[in-house]
Amino acid sequence: MGYIHQAVFILLWIASCGYACARGGPPERMVAVLFLGGALASMALGPPKSGAFNALEPGIVGVDTCMFLLLCCLALYSSRFWPLAMAGLQGAEVLGHLARLIEHPVLPHAYFALTVMWSFPMLALLGLATWRHRRRLDRYGHDYTWSWELPATRSDKEFR
Repeated sequence: MGYIHQAVFILLWIASCGYACARGGPPERMVAVLFLGGALASMALGPPKSGAFNALEPGIVGVDTCMFLLLCCLALYSSRFWPLAMAGLQGAEVLGHLARLIEHPVLPHAYFALTVMWSFPMLALLGLATWRHRRRLDRYGHDYTWSWELPATRSDKEFR
């Protein structure tokens, strides 16, 4: 599909994951490690070929599905909103694979757009989430990580 998007992706991937590992909270770091594991697993299970996106890659489908499920778990327990958006973007990527499975003659460029292009906003979202985490730390001195750490509201106290 071209080398420019690959170079841009790698630079964005290094920048956002490196920033998340160095300056992020636990959810940001977990996603950065998940992205690293996903990249390594994708390279191991479905190495790039000259005919990439001409056929469904079962290994890549498995990696993307596992990442979707892990992001959904993170979204359930995190106190932040962005993991839900991240899981939605990853879910759209998985649906792109499903579209290829259902409609076999999907053009390689369309299959590429349905799957790979979702990774760019996901990396941007990770960088933005890390920046917002740092901003909350600077402003309040603390950033609640998990839903069970959130302070109880008045309505929560009424039910206890």
